[in-house]
Amino acid sequence: AQTFANWQNNTNAPDPNGTDLRPTYVDPANHDMTPTMIDIDGFGIPAGVTTDQKGNARSLTNPDPGAIEFDIPINVSAYNFPS
Repeated sequence: AQTFANWQNNTNAPDPNGTDLRPTYVDPANHDMTPTMIDIDGFGIPAGVTTDQKGNARSLTNPDPGAIEFDIPINVSAYNFPS
């Protein structure tokens, strides 16, 4: 059986640096495909696109994959985690 690891290790693989992530989204049932998985943040390939589908600025060097940039909510920084 072909697995992602086998495919990636194949010398003829077109994407040896690929990944097998399954991103999650805000609300796919209602067509809100805003990514919620931080693992894909900055994981895209630069394509010269300056804004995402919602009009937000995209990184020209480390964009997110897909049509919408991943964005960490502002209130996340307000949490205090016990040490």
